[in-house]
Parts: sequence; C-alpha cells; structure tokens
Amino acid sequence: MPKKTDIVAAAAPAVEAQGKQAVSALEEVLGHLKRAGAGVGEKAEAALDDAGAAVRRAADYLATDAKKDTKALLEKAAKEAKAHPKTTAAIAAAAVALAGVIVANEVRKRKK
Repeated sequence: MPKKTDIVAAAAPAVEAQGKQAVSALEEVLGHLKRAGAGVGEKAEAALDDAGAAVRRAADYLATDAKKDTKALLEKAAKEAKAHPKTTAAIAAAAVALAGVIVANEVRKRKK
C-alpha cells in the first residue's frame, strides 16, 4: 500500500507549479486593472490592453500546460489505483462520506 505522503509528494511539484503560474498571471491582470482604474484616457486604454494580454496568457497556460500536467497526474493516480484497489476504494468511500456531510450541512444551513 503506498503511503499517502508518497502520492502527495509525487503530485505536489506539478500542482504547485500550476498554481504559481496561474496566480502570477492573475496578479498581473489585477495590477493592470488597478492602473486602468486610476488612469485617464490613453493611459487607461493601454493598461486595459495590458490586462487583456495578461488574461490571454493565463488562459493559454490553463488551456495547454495545465491540461498536460493534469493528464500526467491523472495517469499516475490511475496507476496507483490499479496497483492498490482496496486503498482506492477506501479513499473513494471516505470522499463520498465527506461529500454527504458537506451536503447535509448546507441543507441544514439553508433551512435556518
């Protein structure tokens, strides 16, 4: 049975890299939008153009690189699941139970 830390350690670098790139691109967008709001005329237009370019870069990353990284992680997870079916079943059961608890709490909150 693989240790949870082994699986997490295998996935962590790719997930962390994806998150950092997406956050960086979105922070850049936020900066451009703040400048656009503070500027007037041509400066505002230029800042909005920069923001649009940053959004396109973020979208491009999410459409290509993140998809590739996610595919690799899913393939690794599938191999682990095939190698350890009992552990996979236990994790799936725990996930379903957790989802049930979350749904029950949300229903309870909405009834109040």
